[in-house]
Amino acid sequence: MSCSCCSHDEKTTIFEPFIDRFVLLTHCRLDNGRTKPFRNPHTGPQTNGWHDSKLQSLPIELYQACLSYLDLATLTAMRRVSQYTRHAIESLYQYQELYEHVPQALRACLSTDVAPHIPLRRLHHALTTMECYYCRTSDNPRSTFGSYLSLYEGRRICLFCLRNNELLKPVELMTLITLRCQKNSTLCSTPTSFPIITTLPGHYSPIPSAAPRSPRTSLLLAYSITSTPEQTLNEKERLALFGNSRTATTYHHPLISPSDESDISPAANYIPPETPKQIAHLYMSAISFPYLPSSKSCVDYGVLCGDCNLHMRYEEYRWKEEQRNRRMNGQDPTASLRTRERINKLRKKACKMYTVSEAALKDVCDRQDVLRKWEEDVPEMSIQEHKLFHAKEKISKIEVQWRKSVKGPPLPLLKHDRFG
Repeated sequence: MSCSCCSHDEKTTIFEPFIDRFVLLTHCRLDNGRTKPFRNPHTGPQTNGWHDSKLQSLPIELYQACLSYLDLATLTAMRRVSQYTRHAIESLYQYQELYEHVPQALRACLSTDVAPHIPLRRLHHALTTMECYYCRTSDNPRSTFGSYLSLYEGRRICLFCLRNNELLKPVELMTLITLRCQKNSTLCSTPTSFPIITTLPGHYSPIPSAAPRSPRTSLLLAYSITSTPEQTLNEKERLALFGNSRTATTYHHPLISPSDESDISPAANYIPPETPKQIAHLYMSAISFPYLPSSKSCVDYGVLCGDCNLHMRYEEYRWKEEQRNRRMNGQDPTASLRTRERINKLRKKACKMYTVSEAALKDVCDRQDVLRKWEEDVPEMSIQEHKLFHAKEKISKIEVQWRKSVKGPPLPLLKHDRFG
């Protein structure tokens, strides 16, 4: 039987503008399951000279407890120390579950050079937690199912935060170096004080056919860069790191082509703050990351709600038609504040993903019971619960006719099995 590090699954036509797990499978093979022996024979507690090593002389339980607090890069390096250490690492249940269910996450961390900043326990906690870390720790905490992994910190992230969260705005390392070399620079951050992602070359765009191939570059979080004490960032540094803060808030769906989105710009001839290159940088730092339920029986990648995405597309289509009519009649086609808020709300709702497996549904019910004890709002985490909401809502006859005319899945670039 071939191991998962060298077996090539048949590549399906799944659209993902993020890091391609099949590229990782080809360029980053894990050594798990290989039978290549060490030069020296297997040593253990009964071997002469074993107690000369203070670390390996510990009981195996204490030795594994120490190993579990290490980061992924250190663990990978220690696998080459001895057969005993390799066996101790492979026996860790955290490492076993990560390798068995999400080997692409291990490959991504090692390939992008962020493994020294991601402890094993943190990545395993992300695997067994269904909520988006950034939604839960925001100023307005909420529970949202996250089906991706942000490589900056090794945290689970939802589809909406991945594209629209300002805290995850990337900046190139060369930009930081250029700003640090300025005569009046106020930056105090050094390149070794925070995780730096060495991206993988590839196509990162919601337009897979027309996307140019992005070269390898180094990215870091803009909000991890700070100024020296008693100083603030000057205007040039602020614009280079965070962009123009006076721009209007516009949300985007990461899996929709920009040509399919309506124009909700706040003014005519409005220049968006993000360039195509900066948008591609957002996709370079994430990879698909399923949820492992407490039963350990399966993994759940989650699904999008087809009704939410169809309703969003209908409202986008309706606003496009209204803009076209306004231009024909010589009226101002600029979106009002109310229209912007309505479209943004629909895009945010369409980005939400939900669990679909029975094992994940049981975990959702258990969590809801805990939330009810504390009188907190109970979020919708499973697609079964969310469908009950759509069963009660009323859809206009015009929208029903428009939905019948739509051919294919709710989003053009995806397949039907991505929706619940």
